[in-house]
Amino acid sequence: MKRSAAIALVLALALLLSFGTFSRQPAKGGEKSAPAAASKLYVCTMCDYASDKPGKCAKCGMNLEEVNKADVSYTCPMHPQVVSDKPGKCPKCGMDLKMKVATPKPGTTDAPKSTKG
Repeated sequence: MKRSAAIALVLALALLLSFGTFSRQPAKGGEKSAPAAASKLYVCTMCDYASDKPGKCAKCGMNLEEVNKADVSYTCPMHPQVVSDKPGKCPKCGMDLKMKVATPKPGTTDAPKSTKG
């Protein structure tokens, strides 16, 4: 009798856990894609500051510039080979990683076009 009660309890817990897992899945049709603005980041060109919203830098008060999140990386000042896509600490020396914004190379389609003919 005790064994069948224990089995029933284990099955009930398994059913509850599996229900919780399935109830968190997105509805039919999948998750909605993030708005295009989510791929943008606003950075200060003077400080190591970034925000998801336009405005002024919280550190120095300068206007934030809009950049693509894909163009932002974080690197160690002492170990430039250490690169991350998010802020953190250098695994080699423990220093804070500094933000670096990629700039378009001359001759690419992203470079500003010259008005001189």
